[in-house]
Amino acid sequence: MKNPGRRFYGCRYWPDENEECGYFDWYDDELSSWYKDVLNELKPKKKKKNRSKEEIGNSRLLYLVKVRELWLILLACFRL
Repeated sequence: MKNPGRRFYGCRYWPDENEECGYFDWYDDELSSWYKDVLNELKPKKKKKNRSKEEIGNSRLLYLVKVRELWLILLACFRL
């Protein structure tokens, strides 16, 4: 994903081409490449069919560990 988590303003009628005015503007500044990489890594991958409960539990646990690591990094950076 090119701009994960980045907010924007857009025409309220999008994607209706008949009423859309084409308005688009970024709400916030562009994210650093490091932050984009982290968000893309945390983004859930496509679901595989016929996974065992153990595989599902392991992937969920890994996701939660990554989220926790991200929060710890952010807290350390901003010293909250």
